[in-house]
Amino acid sequence: MQKLKLFLVVFLLATSINAKEIIKNPPFIARNNDNIKVTQVELNDTATILSIRMKNYPKLNARIDKDNCIRPSDGGTPLHYKSNINYQVDMAKGEFWIMPDSGAVHFSIVYPKLDPSVERIDFSESEEHKEGYWEIYGIQVRPHVWKSKLPESLQGCWRKADGSNIWAIGLFENLAFYDNKPWQYSTIREEGLKTFISLKNESETKQLTIRLINKKSIGISEANKKETLCVTQPTSLQLFDKNNDKPFTTLFHRNDSATYGGYIKGYATNMPHEASVVYKNMVSGNPEYYPVKINADGTFKSRIPVYYPSNMIFSFLGKNIDVFLEPGKSVYQMIDLANDDYSYFMGSGAWLNAEIAHSGIKEYEYSDALGAMFPNVLLQQFADTVKSIYEQDKIRLANYQKQNPLSKKATRILKNRIEMKQAIALLDYNLYAKNNYGYRQFTSGSDMNASPFKNQTFTESIYNTIGKAFKDSFAISSNQSMETLTKLLRNMPAGSLNDQQKVMALFQNALAYIKKKNQLSANELIVDSLFNEQLKGNKLPEDTIFKGINIKKSIPEFLNKYQTDLSESLKTQTLNNTNESILKVIGKDNIVATLLKVNFYLMPFSNYEFLNEQSKQEVYKNIPNQVLASYVIDKNNELQKQSLLKRQSNIYHLNATPETDNEKLLDAIIGKYKGKVIYIDFWATWCGPCGNAIKRIAPLKEEMKKDNVVFLYLTGESSPKKVWENTIPDIRGEHYRLSNSQWEYICKHFEINTIPHYMVVDKSGKIIDPNSPIEKSNGELKEMLLKLSAQ
Repeated sequence: MQKLKLFLVVFLLATSINAKEIIKNPPFIARNNDNIKVTQVELNDTATILSIRMKNYPKLNARIDKDNCIRPSDGGTPLHYKSNINYQVDMAKGEFWIMPDSGAVHFSIVYPKLDPSVERIDFSESEEHKEGYWEIYGIQVRPHVWKSKLPESLQGCWRKADGSNIWAIGLFENLAFYDNKPWQYSTIREEGLKTFISLKNESETKQLTIRLINKKSIGISEANKKETLCVTQPTSLQLFDKNNDKPFTTLFHRNDSATYGGYIKGYATNMPHEASVVYKNMVSGNPEYYPVKINADGTFKSRIPVYYPSNMIFSFLGKNIDVFLEPGKSVYQMIDLANDDYSYFMGSGAWLNAEIAHSGIKEYEYSDALGAMFPNVLLQQFADTVKSIYEQDKIRLANYQKQNPLSKKATRILKNRIEMKQAIALLDYNLYAKNNYGYRQFTSGSDMNASPFKNQTFTESIYNTIGKAFKDSFAISSNQSMETLTKLLRNMPAGSLNDQQKVMALFQNALAYIKKKNQLSANELIVDSLFNEQLKGNKLPEDTIFKGINIKKSIPEFLNKYQTDLSESLKTQTLNNTNESILKVIGKDNIVATLLKVNFYLMPFSNYEFLNEQSKQEVYKNIPNQVLASYVIDKNNELQKQSLLKRQSNIYHLNATPETDNEKLLDAIIGKYKGKVIYIDFWATWCGPCGNAIKRIAPLKEEMKKDNVVFLYLTGESSPKKVWENTIPDIRGEHYRLSNSQWEYICKHFEINTIPHYMVVDKSGKIIDPNSPIEKSNGELKEMLLKLSAQ
């Protein structure tokens, strides 16, 4: 018996020492990329082990960053990886591996032991949430303990049961969302099947009585108000007042906006504190991004400029979530990232959004099915398949309407959506084919330049189908409308002239424009004549000097002098040709024709070229829609005012470039700041990665503004002067704009082949790092600069 007791003690000790808990396919709140998944979590007495499956195209490079970590979702100290299992290469060295033909790899990462009280964790490739790094939030590792006084049977989102499917109330663990607002629980009292809840916020209180009917339905009432029946699932009853079922009457609204807000279920403070609303504005001709601050409790609210009823995208953690906004209306949406459920809406625009969401007719549905058809599909087969899906969509909508009569607005939106989906799917044929071709060339090791991909020319029938998508002016409310026009441009037929002839004609017209606008000298008239002859294909005189002019030098010098006028003419001609081509497909009696005129006037604003009084009068004359004409004038005045205010910034210094030889120039610039550490950034206004990097280190520069460190920015003439002058006031530091020859010399001397590019200079003026790593974090960069400053 004693031996048996001893055995049991030893067994129990051994079991407790090696105790482990396995969670397979753990639920999670959100991730910023669908190609990575945690398939298992193991919790034991010494470590936390995450099993990961990563997907990507075969033959592509892949890795997990060496700085990866996990941390409690509600905050706490990050736990960095200790080791890995079945990882293809050395994680500590940041090495890449090649994805196998299966397109998937499986490995495990070992971290320190997790605190027993932690319920959810986040996985991240970096502590600093670097852009493009993989992140998974809210991985559930232990059962959740309900901590609220709210009965757990009431928690969740409840819709009105009258068939409108409007979101009536959200009852969550720490807050409620009701009457378009978030509320805190003040008191909660249960009496049988009724729960009396007192809600409060900063300015008001509400008293609610909630009657539990069953697991899927409740009744909600306020004092002296009729009870509202609510359910968890959508209903098709038609019991609500449809007096507001009015059609769209006005397309464009001047200086209006919409309110968009809501709640992100499962939000934690480790997640990004900002989302964005993407408005593909057909009036401006560009996507517009409006930042939306996420509060610590997961609620958000923002005013979005809206010029016409439009579908927009709420973008957060890799999810693009549709919401339809109308000028002057409000929409509040519940974002359930864990379950991909975004169909709960409150506010004056709630009914329309609920109708659209529950119809099942989405804006983006074709890509997977159509992409799988390649490489062995011809254009006509592809078009037939698209038409088949289009017809199925129409039948699906008709069948849905039999059970769920739609409002006039929803019917119009969904019909236009189906037409636009068909148009953009047809236009994507060459894109699918090109991507598939490129991937096959890459994986087979073929030379893509040896056999370049050629677009197939669309038939007149296909163009007619595309044009039909814009028959209704309200078709521009679709997100797809801007993309359809953009892709239409890429697929336009070349026409009767070959590319070289078209380019020559553009330049000849540009020379005529320069000649008309400027008083050319006698020598310049000769140069103009010579260049015209060259454009016509005629040979230039064999002598280097012709009529006292150096032919080889004079033409480039002439083009450089009148570069602005040349660029303006070429841009205008290209735009006019483009617009004419578009209108041949979609028709001239179309709202798009007016929008193209608007875009024509707006385009120079991006280069800070504004309208004079005469041009303003032309706008009103040439744009028949007065709301759109006023939009152009208002945008001109707004940007002009912003430009003037920017120049008053005191965080930047615009410097004259020293007059010295190219080989001495960088030393001359550096010499001005001798005694300070210098961080040099080679950049350009048109360079997206440059702008992103500048934004990333902006907080660091603010922190270090009193330190003995200079942030120096060098750009060349490829950054248009007006754009550069209006960009740098937002960039703290010392700024120089070099000539082409100066820029080319420095880049060649220091082997700078790409931008952004960084150099580090010590206090003596010596370049100690001519190729500073781009991927340095703000913390690493600060540590390095302060260390140099202390020497």
